[in-house]
Amino acid sequence: MYTLEQKVNLIMEYIVEDDCTEKIRLREKIMQALCERKDTGAMDMDGSIDNLLKEIGAPCHPIGYDQLKYAIKLVMLDKTYVHSITGRLYPDVAKEFNSTPIRVERNIRKVITAIFDGQYGSDNAYDLFKNSIARDRGKPTNSQFIIVCVRELERRMRE
Repeated sequence: MYTLEQKVNLIMEYIVEDDCTEKIRLREKIMQALCERKDTGAMDMDGSIDNLLKEIGAPCHPIGYDQLKYAIKLVMLDKTYVHSITGRLYPDVAKEFNSTPIRVERNIRKVITAIFDGQYGSDNAYDLFKNSIARDRGKPTNSQFIIVCVRELERRMRE
């Protein structure tokens, strides 16, 4: 995975410009535009994730809420996390929250359980998952929950 600066440097290699000062000016403009877009997108993404989790009745007080929100954000930014939830996603979330992958998995599971056991959840949670889970059979796995949330957020952003 490339950093923002590495990506801009790659773009700059393809720009044909003889004037070195013009190339530097163009590079700075690109960096500034990408940074502004990244910050705005992150704020929009955080708000969208919050709204979705509130709609389906996620309790905001447990630490798992923040960890779940961060996990969803990571998957939205890099889809390869879906293929390695326990191997990559949980460890990366754990680093962010100064925890362990096992605790992260448990904390996220507790939030999902709270949503689907009726303690905080609403019918919106079951509506979101439609035929994936039956009301009488319980709740989705952590990875199912994260993937469905990511798909729903992407659908909303397209609209």
